[in-house]
Amino acid sequence: MIRIVTIVGGAFLVAACADMPVSGTSIPGPTYESAKSSGLLAANFDAADQLLSMAQRPLGAQVPIIVTTLVNLDDLNQTSSLGRLISEHIATRVTQRGLNVAELRLTSKVYVRAATGGEMMLSRDIREIAANHNAQAVIVGTFSVGSEYVYVNVKLIEGGENRVIAAHSYLLPNVGQVKVLARGRIGPS
Repeated sequence: MIRIVTIVGGAFLVAACADMPVSGTSIPGPTYESAKSSGLLAANFDAADQLLSMAQRPLGAQVPIIVTTLVNLDDLNQTSSLGRLISEHIATRVTQRGLNVAELRLTSKVYVRAATGGEMMLSRDIREIAANHNAQAVIVGTFSVGSEYVYVNVKLIEGGENRVIAAHSYLLPNVGQVKVLARGRIGPS
């Protein structure tokens, strides 16, 4: 019996040591190469591409588009690091596609809710902010964190009409960096 326990215990020890780094080496972590192929970035860029390709009317390259911070579907006064990052990714992609994105944080004409960490916008505000910036459209969105996925919805709204001219929904796996960013909640508790 002691011999069986010793053999089984030894097998566990060998298996445990097999995953440990050899002295002087390190466990591989994130690299610049792996960062270039981020699934999160690709999913958000694709969402922006989908919105632009589905727009029910052509968007002019010179007239601004406003991208707002995505908010929590269960509490529209709350966002997270993930909501802000998705918005940044979408704004980047829209700019890369040759459209003019207005940077709201650099203007005093828009009230930025410091307590919530972003440019959160309710539908009644869209028309006013779009008019103040002569924006042709506003991109808004929500996210909802589930146990396995984060559900993301983004909409392209015509600036002067509050009319949805494109919409896209997608899922992000709620693991790794997505999970960490989703927990970084900002807003009233």
